[in-house]
Amino acid sequence: TFSAINLKEIRRKTPGEPELVMEYDHRFDAWEAKLGDEVVTDRLDRVRAAQLREALGSLTAVDWTTSPDVFQALQDPVITFTVVITEYDRAIGKSSDVTRTIRFAPRAPGTGIFYGQMDNSADLFQVDRETFTDLIAPLLVRQAPADRP
Repeated sequence: TFSAINLKEIRRKTPGEPELVMEYDHRFDAWEAKLGDEVVTDRLDRVRAAQLREALGSLTAVDWTTSPDVFQALQDPVITFTVVITEYDRAIGKSSDVTRTIRFAPRAPGTGIFYGQMDNSADLFQVDRETFTDLIAPLLVRQAPADRP
């Protein structure tokens, strides 16, 4: 888990699509976004980006497994997030950036049961359908919002 104040960046990658990179500045609750090499900040749905931030920051497992089938499914994830957060180390009195990778895949196609893996942990976790739906929700609007007078 992480707090919005610690978040610096979320990268979202789905197979066959360019990576969506969203940089977050908690001081202004502001996002900058790139899709591949294209700047898409004006197309980013900030409400959905905030929902994604909250979903990732409060990710809760509903079950755990060490199933080889789930581990195999996660080798070909349907979505991968890379999250960069700032963590304070009390032992040394300094903050540093920490990068976490979280992959998600269905247990088997059509089951509606989704598992995740953080970094390369042997602990595989199940998330509920609502959480998974929040994670895969579209984040970009088709066109930039029209300027308002």
